[in-house]
Amino acid sequence: SKLMSWVALDRAIQLCGEVRSWAEARDAILRVILERGLDPTGDHLVQAFSVDATDAALLLTPTLGVPLNPSLLARTVTAVQRELQEGDYVRRYRT
Repeated sequence: SKLMSWVALDRAIQLCGEVRSWAEARDAILRVILERGLDPTGDHLVQAFSVDATDAALLLTPTLGVPLNPSLLARTVTAVQRELQEGDYVRRYRT
């Protein structure tokens, strides 16, 4: 949900022009994602803050335009495959 909040603000800025408060909120969201949205080792993105699990929805991240390090995105894809892929299928998440 935090990634999609970033996307909503980013797209609003693209559509309506730079609004300082929107840009500040968007940047703050990205900082929080990088602080609290990674697994304990900081290796890859996780399903939610304080949850050490992946979610197949994270596979959309590279298409969203979020300015994340490409190696973080690659490690996230690898983690989703490792944790959720079963043969040709990928579970959304495990709970």
